[in-house]
Amino acid sequence: MSYFSQFTNRQATPNRVVSFSASGNWVAPSAGWVTIAVVGAGGSGGSAGSAGGQDVAAGGGAGGFAVKTFYTPSGATYVITIGAGGGNGIATNGAFAGASGGITTVNGVLCSLTCNSGGGGGASINGAATSGGVAGNATGGDVNYAGGAGGATNINGVLYPTATGGGAVSINGVAYTGGAVNASMNDSVATGGGGVGGSGASYSVANSSAGTGGGGSGGPAPNSFNATLNLALQQWPWPGGAGSPATASAAPFLSFNSPGGIGIGITGNQASGVDSFVSVGVGGGGGGVRQANNVFFYGGGNSAGFGGGGAGVGVQATNSFYSYGGRSWMGGGGGGAARGSSSTSLPGTGGQGGVFIGFYGN
Repeated sequence: MSYFSQFTNRQATPNRVVSFSASGNWVAPSAGWVTIAVVGAGGSGGSAGSAGGQDVAAGGGAGGFAVKTFYTPSGATYVITIGAGGGNGIATNGAFAGASGGITTVNGVLCSLTCNSGGGGGASINGAATSGGVAGNATGGDVNYAGGAGGATNINGVLYPTATGGGAVSINGVAYTGGAVNASMNDSVATGGGGVGGSGASYSVANSSAGTGGGGSGGPAPNSFNATLNLALQQWPWPGGAGSPATASAAPFLSFNSPGGIGIGITGNQASGVDSFVSVGVGGGGGGVRQANNVFFYGGGNSAGFGGGGAGVGVQATNSFYSYGGRSWMGGGGGGAARGSSSTSLPGTGGQGGVFIGFYGN
């Protein structure tokens, strides 16, 4: 049996939208138009820690993104498999590349969608240039977009601990990366993660310790900024990308309006009690964060959407503490984590995969 609506345009908005963050089945309640959006998992950031101080860790890549619209029969079952985000344990005394996550799929009548995970970020303890995690791809959709890569360090001979942010899921065909490091620095650098509307800020002009901002849904974080020292906290804040206008995806029921995370560079020692705010910047992309000596944590900001986590860098701290990269909520790459004059760092985990289904009816 066919419906007249099967041969005409569907309505503008779905009657219902369901999401899956765990594997399961979806059964079409009746014959009708349906749009399925699939997000691949993100890769985790690399991690590096050594006594030499030339530790470099790159962010993970984002998963693929696929969208398909079709007319489903009533009662058709669609089998959904959600890929886990890439994750690593604590890295001690060495360089450890990040890990890819699992594959996210949807299979059923007229539908076979696959979104692969982004790759893990690279790592080095000898200051070598390091590649960010590669993007995951997608197949089977009306549109198939590869994700954003993790930020790269494009110079050899890094002298101080350096890490980059993870890439973001490409929801509209443009893949945004974690911030890159393109210049020698006088101190450590941690870049922000990519957002769905813009990349994390790259570090391209030599300066002292810097944590760059994460990309937002409305645009990238600026690659340069007017540095204003917060004397009370000894912080150099770096703005994230704008949250407006929102970025709409190829699936009409998915859009984001969230600014990128703020990056923080710390220039001096602080009392440990001041540093409880470590995970600054939850937005389209996690902000890069670099904390000072002898304090509790050195952390990159997390992403609350499809963005990448920011990088985390620590310097000359005791072994009882650690640096960590920011994580992604869904699909984005985790931030890298580097630690100088110490041996422990924890990379940001990649975001898990996800599936979103908009059912329009007949």
